[in-house]
Amino acid sequence: MKQIFSYNKFNEDVADGLVESLVTLSEKALEGKANTAEYQDANSEFSAKFMQYCVEQGGMTWTGMEMIKSPMVYKKTGFLETFDTIMAGAITPVVPTVAAMGYEQLYDVVQVGFGVA
Repeated sequence: MKQIFSYNKFNEDVADGLVESLVTLSEKALEGKANTAEYQDANSEFSAKFMQYCVEQGGMTWTGMEMIKSPMVYKKTGFLETFDTIMAGAITPVVPTVAAMGYEQLYDVVQVGFGVA
């Protein structure tokens, strides 16, 4: 798969790791590897780390995935800002790749009748 864009690093290991993990998971899903046990495990692990990071950056203490269901958590501004920042970092390289996937077969198109008398 071609990498069209990169993103500006956050200079924070956890945030950069989350973005890189999400991009990798997205690429695997686009390649049709989302039904494997390895992918499911990686996705579960990523989700837990991502939510933990968002909760902790929002000024709360992480107690587990169950706490994400609470509106006191997922509506908190710090949580939302962190969530949006990580998602934006991952969307930047993924969306153009998805858009370009439909046009990959057009790269080798050659016009064969132009200028022939």
